[in-house]
Amino acid sequence: MFTQEGNVIKIEDNKIIVACTKNKTCSCCRYSSICSKDGQESFVVYNSGALDVAEGDTVVVGIDEIKQFLGIALIFVFPLVLFVGMLVFLRALYPLANFFIAFFAVCIYYFFVKLFLLSSGKYFELKLIKVIKG
Repeated sequence: MFTQEGNVIKIEDNKIIVACTKNKTCSCCRYSSICSKDGQESFVVYNSGALDVAEGDTVVVGIDEIKQFLGIALIFVFPLVLFVGMLVFLRALYPLANFFIAFFAVCIYYFFVKLFLLSSGKYFELKLIKVIKG
């Protein structure tokens, strides 16, 4: 499980807004600038009520590796395979038309992924693992 420590900024019902700073593993990632601005990121974590949390507490949040890799596959790998597959499958067409058809197929794919995430997005939510009193 990938974990990260953060500070609780705000609590609304069972939603906890947590602010995290980049950790050591982020410094070696070449895409770390995509994740946050100025080294600070905030996100929502849902508390099932099992842990007592107050504003200002330091908490540990995490996501399972399987869920993270599935998310990477949904967002990056499958669309790439779809795009390249469409380019190869439709190679007999005019190249510009081939490109736009493949691009349109990827757009439709992302539309359905968005619908999937709206209906069952809780599968990819971060978990509140433990509370370190602040």
